[in-house]
Amino acid sequence: MPVNSTFAYSFVIGGCNPTKPDTYQNYLFNIAVATKNLRELGASADIVTLLQLSQDAGESKLENIAEVNLQKRMGVRVYAIPPQASGKESFYRTQLDKFRILSLTEYDRILFMDGDIMPLSNLDYLFEMSSNGTLQENVVVQGIYEPANGGFFMLRPTGVADIQRVIERREESANILEHPHFDPI
Repeated sequence: MPVNSTFAYSFVIGGCNPTKPDTYQNYLFNIAVATKNLRELGASADIVTLLQLSQDAGESKLENIAEVNLQKRMGVRVYAIPPQASGKESFYRTQLDKFRILSLTEYDRILFMDGDIMPLSNLDYLFEMSSNGTLQENVVVQGIYEPANGGFFMLRPTGVADIQRVIERREESANILEHPHFDPI
């Protein structure tokens, strides 16, 4: 699908298991509604979804998920994220997979939103403010308990090589932790 804009809204959903739709379906429906809202509100940026199949999805393919096909019919660009190398699903890895948007270098800016965020207004102005210097080119919001909120941020894509190395190192160190392979410290 051709790129229609220099900007994109992006969502990343991990752990999709087509045999267990309740593990992902609500997020994909939310993205479909968010897409409809953004379009009706006049947003002109592309919409991109990056999806990862669950480790226990077997031979399933993203194309077999009805909600993925719905998004494609709505004009959403859908990409597959590689499976987690450890064979285990890790919160660290899923969090870091959000930064795969850095590989979408066909865009000047990408606004990432978690799959449970519902935009109720056109957010294109954030792209413009970042492009004209009113905002920085990378905008990350501080959370209550974290220095960077992983659910809403805007980045200027620069490629994915560096983040891929970080993901691999983090996945290796998280692999020795008990499920959900996350160290809150």
